[in-house]
Amino acid sequence: MASANSIIYSGNQPYFVDINSHSLNIDIEKYSCAAELNKIKALVAVHYAGNTADFIEISNISKSKKIYVIEDAAHALGAEYKSGEKVGSCKYSAMTVFSFHPVKSITTGEGGMITTNSETFYRKLLRLRSHGINKQNDELENVFESKSHLVQNSWYYEMQELGYHYRLTEIQAALGLSQMRRITKFIKIRNQISDFYNDSFKHEELFSTAITKVEGISAHHLYPLTINFDKLKVGRATIVNELKSAGVGTQVHYIPIPMHPFYRKLGFNVLNYPNSLKYYYSCLSIPIFPELTVKKTFKVSKIVKSIINQYKK
Repeated sequence: MASANSIIYSGNQPYFVDINSHSLNIDIEKYSCAAELNKIKALVAVHYAGNTADFIEISNISKSKKIYVIEDAAHALGAEYKSGEKVGSCKYSAMTVFSFHPVKSITTGEGGMITTNSETFYRKLLRLRSHGINKQNDELENVFESKSHLVQNSWYYEMQELGYHYRLTEIQAALGLSQMRRITKFIKIRNQISDFYNDSFKHEELFSTAITKVEGISAHHLYPLTINFDKLKVGRATIVNELKSAGVGTQVHYIPIPMHPFYRKLGFNVLNYPNSLKYYYSCLSIPIFPELTVKKTFKVSKIVKSIINQYKK
């Protein structure tokens, strides 16, 4: 919801594009059609579960229609595009947004980071995060007040636009920098866990790995399964509760935005996004994090298979 809400905060109207059923990222063909038929100013594309979207194609479509591209990389710190560059390099976008929420690959407790190669955007972002003020070296508008007898006033600053209080604290930043030194190790472990799950679940009849197409190197922020509940005697809540009782925490990522009352009242209908809806009704994310040892990963896979398979019709 954060990506969609930001569009409304800025006074614009969101337009949603469905996902594809392989990478679970934005459907490129549907985006291409939307770009042709609608006056789109900017695209906010999500790297779902740490798996990068096809940003080479996204970039080509967007450039031809003069659409700004913003990457929601909250799940994708440490991931790489299939062309080899790191997510966050902004090779294919105007800017990339990361999250340092406690459940992300690294954390600062809360907060996040934006990367960009545009000096114009960089300066604007500095102002937006601090009440519309940049005390560094922005060009001043009220030059007369900025000086005393032609000598620059060291205390002088200007609020040049309406901004916010979005500053990350120095303590949080220090924590984040210390964790950034470990991100390569974290991603390596997450890839190993994902590979183990993929192998463990590849012959299962009732459920499977949700992401069947990976672009580049995934950050594996999530490991979602798709479960065929039509072949089970019970619903998802029973599976979730039994897994929890067995010591395996799970989550549903996510309820489609058009299903939420706020967006329904704006006129959106989730039936217009069939892939997202189908995925939502079948998905369940199982544990994946660096502290999950080989022994624990094996135990999780064993419990998941046991609990789901016992309810086969």
